[in-house]
Amino acid sequence: MAHDHPKAKPVSTDPACVGVIAEFQNSHDVLHAAQRVKDAGYTKWDVYSPFPLHGIDDIMQRPTVLPWNCAVGACVGLATAIILQWATNGFDYPIIVSGKEPFAFPASMPINFELTVLITAFTCFFSVILLSGLPRLYNPLLQNERFRQGVTDDKIVIAIDSTDAKFSRSKTADFLRSLHPSSVDEVMAVPEPTALPSGFALAAILLALFATVPPILIIRKRNTFVDVPRIHPVQDMDFQPKFKPQKVNEFFADKRTIRNPVTGTIARGDLETDVHYFEGLDSASTVAAIKNASFLDPAPNAAPVAPANPAAPAPAAPVDNTPYAKDFPPQVIDKLKVDGIKFVKRGQERFNIYCAACHGLEGAGDGLVARRATELEQPTWVKPLSIHDDGVVPQPVGKVFRTISHGIRKMPGYESQIMPEDRWAIIVYMKSLQRSRNASASDVPAAELEKLQATK
Repeated sequence: MAHDHPKAKPVSTDPACVGVIAEFQNSHDVLHAAQRVKDAGYTKWDVYSPFPLHGIDDIMQRPTVLPWNCAVGACVGLATAIILQWATNGFDYPIIVSGKEPFAFPASMPINFELTVLITAFTCFFSVILLSGLPRLYNPLLQNERFRQGVTDDKIVIAIDSTDAKFSRSKTADFLRSLHPSSVDEVMAVPEPTALPSGFALAAILLALFATVPPILIIRKRNTFVDVPRIHPVQDMDFQPKFKPQKVNEFFADKRTIRNPVTGTIARGDLETDVHYFEGLDSASTVAAIKNASFLDPAPNAAPVAPANPAAPAPAAPVDNTPYAKDFPPQVIDKLKVDGIKFVKRGQERFNIYCAACHGLEGAGDGLVARRATELEQPTWVKPLSIHDDGVVPQPVGKVFRTISHGIRKMPGYESQIMPEDRWAIIVYMKSLQRSRNASASDVPAAELEKLQATK
């Protein structure tokens, strides 16, 4: 027995009413009419104009969830940024740099801001598209000739959709005529077919299959080891034109890439005229000493010259006539007066980073590097002096500053690594360590002394 297959329901070709439009000549009339339409209780209506209408937004204002969508997008972006940075830096792969926390909220603020703005922007964009009923490639009102010619030229049109709950073909048309428009039309349009075009399903399946190819290739590449350079579709800064250090540069006569500073020049703002603060020298006597070159720091790293005759006495140690500053510069004194505790703690922090490796946390010369070198019995190793040594404690602060800046014996100079203010902060902290080694009860503030005595 033959079976009859069901056929698709034919689409009606009879025109149907999709709405009523009223055409107005000026903006004053259309604003008054729009207010009347809103007061009448219509909800699915719109105003079409070839130019902006000032005041129409207040009349047509309708509740929208767009601000709430944007708020949710902002919260999702902020939470994603915080969780992502915490999971990667603070949990999954924590790296401690200079004693800093693996994850700190203030340091994460740039990424938090960027991702919050990004997700909010995408949420706003797609919400506007969806809430506006887009993408909409066709409007049935365009089938009306008066609408096509008027609204794109100099006419303003109010259109009430036939899907409105209050819509009545005759009553709605009569209502619009009562607003005194120049014309009222019932828009008759042929219904558009709703069935998918032939072959659309097959094309969608093929497109979905092709869409799986890029992820498969990416997964394969990420799990395959190769010995050839990767392809760079986006070059970024990977192959920028540049000269690496110690390479030949044919542009210059000496063929050197690294250029020496121009003799007699100094960068703007880098002129250091205060020898007390930047050099640790006595400002009062430095000018005169420079004129006759009566002082020079003795070469700290120079090896002693052996006498020609073993029986002859050893040469006398060079006399250090450097006019070291005996007092702290005014900038440091002012810093101590304003925020002394913070300045001392800054010195402690810098001391622990740069000095404690050799000198130890207490400055006794027993740091981890010193211990390891002693265990290995290195013949060229010179044990760091304790900052509590009898020859170190009475040294002028200017000499200590120059030692930190230029180094001594095996100790390198830290002038290029530690700012002058931090070098003075280290010296202040060193003086506090030296003072604490031989401190007496009179050195402790009365309030703190009472607390200590009460705990005994």
